[in-house]
Amino acid sequence: MVAFVPNGDARGNKSSTSINHTTVKNYTFPISFSDNIEGPWELYHAPIDFNVGGNANPSPIVLENGTVIMVFNANNMALAIADSWRGPYKFRNHGACAHGEDPFLYVDKRGNFHCLSHAAPFNDPAHSIAHSFSSDGWEWVKSSFPAGGSSVEFEGGRTFLFSKRERPKLVFDENKEITHLITGVTMTGQCTPKFLYPHQGHEYPPNECIDEKMQYILSNNNPSPGYMDRSFTLIQ
Repeated sequence: MVAFVPNGDARGNKSSTSINHTTVKNYTFPISFSDNIEGPWELYHAPIDFNVGGNANPSPIVLENGTVIMVFNANNMALAIADSWRGPYKFRNHGACAHGEDPFLYVDKRGNFHCLSHAAPFNDPAHSIAHSFSSDGWEWVKSSFPAGGSSVEFEGGRTFLFSKRERPKLVFDENKEITHLITGVTMTGQCTPKFLYPHQGHEYPPNECIDEKMQYILSNNNPSPGYMDRSFTLIQ
């Protein structure tokens, strides 16, 4: 059982939520591992064997022979490879995923590689999730069509436009068919509909939510710690 730490500055065996984006060679991937999902868990710092500006948002896949391919948010979505999850991770190429953040790497049942990511510049509600694909994991093609937007239809036919939709993840069944899409979504206080928060007992003025891009402006224009950002996990 292996869990890749999603973010951290692991230089000097220290883990934190912030990264100093200086080009150094002693970044690692902090990895927690255990023989049992209930623990105990141990922390291991897998070495990165090339100059890299960070180790944010690591997304690994483990091939049948034990080889690990890792994409992470540094140097234009760097792709690294190792003989095992313990590393060392060696550079493979850049640009494995579309420009943005939060990459999610997977292989479909035909053996093709795919990457979903939160699409930059993060202000187009129709293009929240980007898709890239590759037949060999080496040469990548960025799709011109979005994998998903911020507009979501709920049961009953009601649709809601979220201000942000990021951190895409997929769930598969035993046949490698996609069953669920998991994303982190954000609403703005001005645009929260009654059917999502029925206890509020009222609707917000609809005129504040007519312009789709206004959602993004309202969501980002918050005093710390983000009083209008009510982020939660959405499962479809």
